[in-house]
Amino acid sequence: MKTCLWVGTYTCDVESGERRGTDGQGIYAFEFDDETQRARLCSIYEGCRNPSFLAVSGNMLYAVSEMAEGGCVTALRYDAGQGRFTYVNEMPIPGSAACHVLIWKEKNCLVITNYLSGSMVNHALLPDGSIGARNGFFQYEGRGEDPVRQEGPHAHSSILSPDGKTLFVADLGTDRLYHYRWDEASQGPVPCEACPETYVGPGEGPRHMCFSPDGRYLYLVTELKGNVFCYQYSSEDGHLTFVQKVPSLPASYTGFNLAADIHLSSDGRYLYVSERGADIISVFQVDRETGLLGTCRFQLCGGKSPRNFCLSPCGRYIVAANQDSGNLVIFRRNAQDGLLGEVVEEIRIPSPVCARMADRDSLP
Repeated sequence: MKTCLWVGTYTCDVESGERRGTDGQGIYAFEFDDETQRARLCSIYEGCRNPSFLAVSGNMLYAVSEMAEGGCVTALRYDAGQGRFTYVNEMPIPGSAACHVLIWKEKNCLVITNYLSGSMVNHALLPDGSIGARNGFFQYEGRGEDPVRQEGPHAHSSILSPDGKTLFVADLGTDRLYHYRWDEASQGPVPCEACPETYVGPGEGPRHMCFSPDGRYLYLVTELKGNVFCYQYSSEDGHLTFVQKVPSLPASYTGFNLAADIHLSSDGRYLYVSERGADIISVFQVDRETGLLGTCRFQLCGGKSPRNFCLSPCGRYIVAANQDSGNLVIFRRNAQDGLLGEVVEEIRIPSPVCARMADRDSLP
């Protein structure tokens, strides 16, 4: 089996726009062969500045350009046979430092979050995959406990509930999750009437989220305090009920750390969190019935600052994008105990910050 692997990188400084000698060139496209366990570089798309987050739907990729000024979201079509990108179109993003993009497929909507300006933007997706007109903009207000990192709102990511009904936006600066539902009249998201937001806790810094496969539980990792929260999700009104909070780091670790990404295995048995500073992947056992997190084990990520990671579609591999060490590490994954096994491939890439995978045969 062959898998497409796309990697977004930082190409320049977010604030100044100046290039650095060690930074990436754009979006890297690889083909990973499950039999040989080797990745082959197919192409590099250099038309995006700081493509720090990617969303994939079929053969369409959407990349945000994380810039303090002049950011945009770009639509690309990928030809798996040729290993090449084709530019489709792009749209400017109101706000500053777009850091996440999500596809609300059922509603043909693109959801973008801006970190520096603390806002969420929506664009229509057209039938050919191109990005259409803006159909929503939400500016957040407030601040948090940390005077440096939470001096204002900092929207960091969004996620859609598996039932397709509720959109959640995590704001690191205000320690809140904002809840939205689709409004047919305006053809865009609007705040949930019954439960417009969830307060996470002072100084936590909500960052990324994932859902259990059955859609009953939402898991959140907080960047600043390094905790994992479990909430029970109500499909009826979008309400989140607190279930559990557990630390994502070893009790003995006292150094600098910023928690980053979070994912569940497809069977819902294991939850993974990446830690920048400790430079580990935390592996939790999950009780699929109660949603509770149990035993946690900690494994080295193979580099420095694992900003983002992904599980392969087959579930046999985990790919870690280690930003500060400039390497992409592909681990074999043990489905029985959830642990990372041997490194089967290591690829040198300047400033890798996002990794996405898809079965090559599933692409149009």
